[in-house]
Amino acid sequence: MKKLIYTFLAVSIIFSACEKEEESNNSSNNNDTNITVQNIVGVWDINSLVYDGIDWTTVIGFEGASFIIYSDNTFLQVDIYNGDQTTEEGNWDLNGSELTLDFGTSDEVKWSINSFNGTTATLTLVHYLISDVNQYDSGSATIVKQ
Repeated sequence: MKKLIYTFLAVSIIFSACEKEEESNNSSNNNDTNITVQNIVGVWDINSLVYDGIDWTTVIGFEGASFIIYSDNTFLQVDIYNGDQTTEEGNWDLNGSELTLDFGTSDEVKWSINSFNGTTATLTLVHYLISDVNQYDSGSATIVKQ
């Protein structure tokens, strides 16, 4: 009986050690998640949004902003400033690590996805066009999936 208990205990320790090793390997690959339509779809909260050095999430009156990205390549952008909610809609396209948001008016914002782990993404602005005129020279964002 003691041999059976010791054997069971030894096997348990071996499996525990293997599980810890797998967890540490997975955590080192957080930025290696492939960017696909399936893992882009969802609700993304904007944690920071910087254009030309101004973080718009710290502007007085800002209460929150998010993107709702649908699998049919449409999206909603929801902003709340001073208690007023505004919603804009458009179409999106993913080409490798570039995400383009076409607002259906004459606005187009293109982001380069620098890092992505399935729940958090850091982005760098490629261009922000309004009527084919560049609105901002630089930008970055951090978004987190709900």
